[in-house]
Amino acid sequence: MFILASIVLLEIAVSIYILVMDEEEILLKVWEKMDDVSRDLVHSQLKCCGFNSTSEYEEIPPSCTDTDTGQQYNISCYTRLWDLIDDNLIASIASVATVFLVQIVAIVLAYKFKNNRVAQIKGTRTAWDL
Repeated sequence: MFILASIVLLEIAVSIYILVMDEEEILLKVWEKMDDVSRDLVHSQLKCCGFNSTSEYEEIPPSCTDTDTGQQYNISCYTRLWDLIDDNLIASIASVATVFLVQIVAIVLAYKFKNNRVAQIKGTRTAWDL
């Protein structure tokens, strides 16, 4: 029960931290920690180039070019990533809220079952006994 409560409190703290921080700063930190293979994958999947623009590269990576047309992607990956987040925001919030509610129910049930078990050991009846 203590572990579940600790996890929920940690999740709340992380959520508050994310809400307080600037979204561009969060995405930039993730972008900076990515290796070249991951960045290439983002470039090709989202059809973008560079976090802010193509000017951050001395030599444009091949992943910044459309393989079918040969044209270079001119939109920043920050823009594409933010569009992706914005498009899926409601589903993400609903998923997080559902997990949060399930965890709260688990904590309440764990507390109730613990009290019920203690009462059984002591030989007393609880409201849960039928």
